[in-house]
Amino acid sequence: MGRDLDGDLMHTQAVRLLDLKHENLGRYMFNRFREFPPAIPDIDLDRSRFRASPGARNITGRVIYHDVVWMSDNPGLFRGNGLPTVLARCGLLTAMQRWNSNYIIGLMVRTVAFKGFAERMGYMHNDTGALRWYRKGSGVPMEDFLSYLGNEETRYLLEMPVSDLVSLPAAEAA
Repeated sequence: MGRDLDGDLMHTQAVRLLDLKHENLGRYMFNRFREFPPAIPDIDLDRSRFRASPGARNITGRVIYHDVVWMSDNPGLFRGNGLPTVLARCGLLTAMQRWNSNYIIGLMVRTVAFKGFAERMGYMHNDTGALRWYRKGSGVPMEDFLSYLGNEETRYLLEMPVSDLVSLPAAEAA
């Protein structure tokens, strides 16, 4: 959680450790995807579904679920300046220091993924069509991508200078 100078909430991230030593992520999510709903009202859990991609079927072991990255939409203050990318990397680093997982996964709404947020966060794999959420009374689904990194990929990402991913104001002035 992050707060601005006035103490108002400006950022949240959540992580959770999944122990998948007896099954792969595809099977786990097929049976339990309803425990990971998006933060929108009126989800029709009976019509919603998870579809296991080849990547999901290969993910096993200790898995960090990294999700619910939110930034205040205060115009020009926190978005559009690279701060979400920096904070997401801090979240990944903190989670890896605590749990040293085999994989880190996240669920990303299609529209956000298409804007390149998965790449800016450093996720190297993005499987389309993983989750399809329906709202009650609507026939239009909301699609989530399954974004993920293996342990070695996460370490590679975290060793990379932030300026290689984000155009920092100090880097532009130099």
